[in-house]
Amino acid sequence: LKQIVNILFHDLQNKGESKIPINDANSICVKLFPKVDISREIHPHEVPLMIKDLKAIMKPDWDITMQQVIPFIDGVMHVKRIAERSGVDLELVKYCIKHLIYYDCIKMIDLFQYSNVYMSNSSIKKLLTNTSSHLDCIRYITKSGSKQHPSFSKVFRLYCSLGPGITFKKFCMDHEAELENIDHRSFISFGLVNGFLIRLHCYPVLLPEAERYLDPLFRKDIVDKILEGKHTLDEICCELEMPKDRVIQLLTPYCEFVYK
Repeated sequence: LKQIVNILFHDLQNKGESKIPINDANSICVKLFPKVDISREIHPHEVPLMIKDLKAIMKPDWDITMQQVIPFIDGVMHVKRIAERSGVDLELVKYCIKHLIYYDCIKMIDLFQYSNVYMSNSSIKKLLTNTSSHLDCIRYITKSGSKQHPSFSKVFRLYCSLGPGITFKKFCMDHEAELENIDHRSFISFGLVNGFLIRLHCYPVLLPEAERYLDPLFRKDIVDKILEGKHTLDEICCELEMPKDRVIQLLTPYCEFVYK
């Protein structure tokens, strides 16, 4: 036993892992993992997007919970939906996602909707000057199976055309011909992941004296919790488990919608 402890101590100190054969049928396998400390909160309405092919590198000896969660990370479903579809507790899903963020396997983005408002920021200059990223961008955003690829100059003009006051639906209608070979979701995802697109969020704020006239669906505890101007419309929809159009319809008589 003393010899095993000495080998274990030496291996862990030098290699961070140890495998010690005991007999033909038994071995001691130990590995140290760094403690993940991510202060960033994971919100139920956020969408994890893979930047590494986890399904290709996942092995049978990975954590069972992680194996349950990864197949549902598709860049479309938000965290709460992933928990529901995978049958894993929401807090455990958040914990798995924190690990994947720590190892730079995923990025968190907003739920894609045509009613969203996006705009480019100053970081878009990097996309223009970093010529090695031009081809990556075009490959990522081109529709699957499309024989024609958009030119980078066209793509760059489209990114610069996004701005406040224009929903993505209106943008797509105005640039229908230019977006013909471009996948809309990928177009937005590439900009968000690379930091040169930002989303302008909608914050419903309850109007003075409006609480007494609110739909009974909105209990006082919900009103105090989510209609104080600090929670986005995405968060509210996720909390109420209702589509965005329905929530807007219910809130419009009682709230002011602030974009920022």
